[in-house]
Amino acid sequence: FCYAEGTKDVMKCVMMLLDIVKINPDNLQANINLGLLAIRSGQYDKAIERLEKVMVLDSKNVDVYFYLSEAHYKMGNKDKAIEMLEKGKKFVNDPDAIANINNYIIKLKES
Repeated sequence: FCYAEGTKDVMKCVMMLLDIVKINPDNLQANINLGLLAIRSGQYDKAIERLEKVMVLDSKNVDVYFYLSEAHYKMGNKDKAIEMLEKGKKFVNDPDAIANINNYIIKLKES
């Protein structure tokens, strides 16, 4: 993600991405990156807001479901995290990946 990887100047990247979404609020990649940066910085509510917007714009974007799952889990909402994983795996075609998702769901349920 622009300047965020390998540097401590994450805010420069955030500002660039915010400029992009001001011009194009439906820019999927900018919203995904803002969501991921929000997760990284512990701003899970902001991450969920951004990523839910992406999910509305592109309901088959598998990665977004998994990012949303992570944000919900870190906010303490294990049931919502599992729900996002269940929804996201519907768009996965790789049996090994589905098995990994199912194993992760089992771990979440047991935790």
